[in-house]
Amino acid sequence: MNPKKVLVQFTALLVVATPLWPSLSGQAYGETFDLAYFEERIGFTATDEQREQIAPVLKKFNKSRTHRALAATISSNGWAFGAQIKAATQLQASLSALHSCNQQRQKNGVAAQCELLVAGDDYIPTGAQLRANVTDASPSMVWRIDGGANTLYLGGSFHLMKQTLYPLPKAFDHAFTNSSRIALETNPILATDPARTQSIAQLSAIDPKEFKSSQTKAQRRAFKKFARAEGIDRNALQTSQPVAGAINLSLVGYMTLGFLPDAGLEAHFARRASEQGKPIIEVEDFSAVLARIVSFPLEDQHEMLADTIQELQSVDHDKHLLMLFDAWLAGNSEALYKLGDASAPGYSDGSRKISEYIIDERNQTMAQTIKSYLAEDQSTFVMVGALHLVGETGLVALLRNAGYTPVRLANNGDVWVAAQ
Repeated sequence: MNPKKVLVQFTALLVVATPLWPSLSGQAYGETFDLAYFEERIGFTATDEQREQIAPVLKKFNKSRTHRALAATISSNGWAFGAQIKAATQLQASLSALHSCNQQRQKNGVAAQCELLVAGDDYIPTGAQLRANVTDASPSMVWRIDGGANTLYLGGSFHLMKQTLYPLPKAFDHAFTNSSRIALETNPILATDPARTQSIAQLSAIDPKEFKSSQTKAQRRAFKKFARAEGIDRNALQTSQPVAGAINLSLVGYMTLGFLPDAGLEAHFARRASEQGKPIIEVEDFSAVLARIVSFPLEDQHEMLADTIQELQSVDHDKHLLMLFDAWLAGNSEALYKLGDASAPGYSDGSRKISEYIIDERNQTMAQTIKSYLAEDQSTFVMVGALHLVGETGLVALLRNAGYTPVRLANNGDVWVAAQ
C-alpha cells in the first residue's frame, strides 16, 4: 500500500503525542480570490451586506504572503466567515480560520457548519460538492455478513472527515442501528485516557541523539529543510520514533484541508454509541500493535518518514488526498486500492515493509477476530480503515475465502446491485 495513504488510514491509533511547536515560515502565496470566484464555485449570490463585510477581508487575504486560510458557511438562515492571513504553519492557519468562522456562526445563530474554502493557494471543495455525484444507489463502504450465530456489518471508515459531509450514507446508520455493539481499531474516547497516553509516550519515545545518528546525511538534510519550510520544530519530532513522526505528519496533510479526527467516522459513532449505552470494543490489542510498529529497524522507519516528507512536498499532494477521499465516498474499491498501492516506483523498501504490517499482516489478525464475532450471539458493526477492506489481501476477500458471503450495501442500506 502507498505509505502515505496507509498512515492516513492508520491514524485511528493516534500514535503520536508529539507537539509540532511552530516557528514562522517564509512560504509565499500568490493566488488571488475575489467574491465572484466563490459565488461561481459554491453557487450563491452575495447580498450587499455580505459584499461589504467580506471585501476588506479578501483584500487583506490576497496581500498575505505567509500561511493563510479562509473558512465560511452560507445557508438559508445566515452566514459566517473566518480568515487567518499570517500564521506560523498552514495547519495553524486552517484551524484558526475554522475557529473564527465557528465563533461568528454561533454568534449569528447559523446552524450550518463552517468549512475551509481556501488553504494557502488551494480551493477546497465543499462537502456538498464532494457528495454531488453520490446517489442512494451508489455502492457504500459497508458489507453485511450473514453466518454463524448472527449478522455482522463491516464498514470501511475514513478516520478524518469534515462536518459538512454529514449525514453519512444511510448504510452506515443501518449497520449501526442493527448492531448491538461496535468494534473499532481503537476507541477514540480512550485517546485521552491517562494509561493510554502514557503507553503511547513510552512506546514511541526515543533519544534524540539516536534519532539523528540513525539518519543518513540525505535524510537529515531533507528533514531539516522540510521542518524549516513548514515551521515545524524538528527537535520535538526527534523525541519520538521516526515512524511516529511519519504518522503525525500524515495527519497534518488532511487537517490543513479541514478534515479533522473529531469529525471522523470512529469519533462520530463512538459518541453515538456512548450516548446510547451501546458497547464499544476494540478489534486489536492497541499496545501490541503500537509496539510492533515502533519495533521496526530505525533504518526502515527513517525511510518511511522520508517518503512521507517527499509526498507532503509534492505539488499534487492535496489533489491526491482528495482523490483518495473521493474514491472512498463513491465506494470505488478498485480506485481506493490503486491509490494506496505501494508497489509503484518511488517508495522505499522500509516504507513497504512497515506498510505491509500496518495493512496486510494486521488484516490476517483482524479477520480471525471478526470470525470469532460471527460465532457469538450478538450482532457487531466492525469499522476499520477503508484500505483494510479492499484488494486481494483485504478483509472482504479474506472472509470470502474463509467461506463467508459478504454482501455489499448501497448507500441507502439496500443490497447493492452493480450496473449492467
